[in-house]
Amino acid sequence: MRKMMALLLVAVFTAVMVAPLLAKEPVTVPINVNTASAVELQKLKGIGPVLSQRIVDERTANGPFASLEDLMKRVKGIGPAKLAGWGTTAVCNPPAPVQ
Repeated sequence: MRKMMALLLVAVFTAVMVAPLLAKEPVTVPINVNTASAVELQKLKGIGPVLSQRIVDERTANGPFASLEDLMKRVKGIGPAKLAGWGTTAVCNPPAPVQ
């Protein structure tokens, strides 16, 4: 019984300490899908390492996205629900011209 209580205490303590580390920090400035790095894209709701890399790879191979809808058409795993979940945290501005 004592071992079970000790294990339960350890599990609860671990969950309380680890949960904040796993939570994504809130997006305070909209993320531009045409210029953001894979790490920056992961701040968007529902975007992890695989999907963020898929976005960067598509952008690199075929150029910037014309709109968020264009991103949705070109990147597998991005659909209407995901776009709706982003709200105003994602934008699709053209990259600045190279001078």
